[in-house]
Amino acid sequence: AERGGVLVAVEADDDVWCLVKTAVPSSGASNGAASDAGDATAPPGASWWLLSQLDVEDTPVPLQRRWKGEVSALRAQMQRFKRRSEELQEEFDSYKSKANAALTSNASQIEEIQRRDRQVEELGEKLHSQGLELQRATVERDRALDDVAEGKRRLQEATKEARDLERAMDRKAREWEGKLELEVRALRHDLQAEKAAAEEAWRKREHDLRKELDLRQGVRESLEEEVETLRARLASRPPAAGG
Repeated sequence: AERGGVLVAVEADDDVWCLVKTAVPSSGASNGAASDAGDATAPPGASWWLLSQLDVEDTPVPLQRRWKGEVSALRAQMQRFKRRSEELQEEFDSYKSKANAALTSNASQIEEIQRRDRQVEELGEKLHSQGLELQRATVERDRALDDVAEGKRRLQEATKEARDLERAMDRKAREWEGKLELEVRALRHDLQAEKAAAEEAWRKREHDLRKELDLRQGVRESLEEEVETLRARLASRPPAAGG
């Protein structure tokens, strides 16, 4: 079948397997062992191929490497969010303590306290917003880890099926080799028997021909003797009287 683009790439046993989109279905035989083994776990319209068997301009990044980078980035982002949350919480506690101190020490600082309260509210909103972003990042990380686990499971199933198919093909090959060897032996035996029969027939034919030749040679010699006898008789007869 004519292959389309690479949908996903995964690493397994030092090889890179690619899930390739099949643009035009093929009614012919399978394209290769790797593809036959992988089609059982591939979605409709796609099949698994080794990267070394594909001719692609841009080498696809395996799913493990891509998700590893994204997971690392998510972890770094979570650490930044955590540090920022702690800083905001400390800042919030500082503003809160200052506001309480201002309320108890001097009533003239009410306006400043109100301004600080607004800042505290803004900081609280920012903290809440960053908390939501952290939750979304956590959900995305969990989803990414689930996708990686599913990809590994499918790859393991495809690898197992490929190994089973390879063992079955080896077993069939040995069976055919055994049958072929038996057929060759039988043909050789039949050929030797036919050869022996032909040689025996030719020896018999040669004996019959020699026997017939000797017989004809005897007849010829007998005829030659009779001819000589007749010639002698003709020569010994007196000539007829003239007149």
